[in-house]
Amino acid sequence: MFDLGMQEILVIFVVSLLLFGPKNMPEVAKNIGKFIRYFRKMFDQIKEQINDEIQEDTTPLKEEFDKINKDFLKSVQEFHSEHKPFEYPSVDSIIKKPEATPPTSHPDTTNQESSDTTAKPHQDTHSETKTENK
Repeated sequence: MFDLGMQEILVIFVVSLLLFGPKNMPEVAKNIGKFIRYFRKMFDQIKEQINDEIQEDTTPLKEEFDKINKDFLKSVQEFHSEHKPFEYPSVDSIIKKPEATPPTSHPDTTNQESSDTTAKPHQDTHSETKTENK
């Protein structure tokens, strides 16, 4: 309760023995026991009174809450009975399949000659100029 160790209790006992003397120690211990008993009884009575007051104050609120809860559940049940539940669409209806379309020409390739697809040998124009200069 007070988190007292053995040494603290021994010090309290020695000090009380010095203050009250060995003849009065049993009477002092008896009075301390009565005080602790009285204090616990008063504490329990106060705690009980507080709990009773809380119970009295919360009873109307609890009844009102129960009434609101019943009304809400009734509204939800009426709503579900009047409305069809939402159906999620299937994955197949969401994903569209690509249509087969003919390949289209890109605007970049329309200006190029499409008929000439053969590879041409590389002509070295620098070699002609070297032979003419000699």
